[in-house]
Amino acid sequence: MEAIKKDIEDLLLVQEQLKSEQLEKIDFDNLIKQLEKTKSLYENYLLLNSEFKILKENVIHKITIMRKATEAVSKKRPNIKELETELAELASVNSLKLLQIFEKTETKYHSAFPSTFQVANYNRNKTKDYKSYK
Repeated sequence: MEAIKKDIEDLLLVQEQLKSEQLEKIDFDNLIKQLEKTKSLYENYLLLNSEFKILKENVIHKITIMRKATEAVSKKRPNIKELETELAELASVNSLKLLQIFEKTETKYHSAFPSTFQVANYNRNKTKDYKSYK
């Protein structure tokens, strides 16, 4: 973190020197290193940003599936227009809020389909007897 702060300070110094036309004070070797670091940081940023978009789309897709399934088995009549609006707005929600929505939706989904998850957990805690395989 300190290295990043130092790099920012160096770049701001070069910016001020360029604005005041003090070209003789600019350390061009250092400037070249700073620009190489900046290029590397931008490349990493682009990679992380694309991975983040993929993860966000995946979470939105899962929320959409769970919400539709939960509404399909709901005893009260679902408001399809309202559901479509809520799901369309997910793309503009920040990550923290999206995870909160995911957890809430997942809880509702599990309560809407309790037998599915009870069957999946049925044999999980039992110790297995492997004597018959000996």
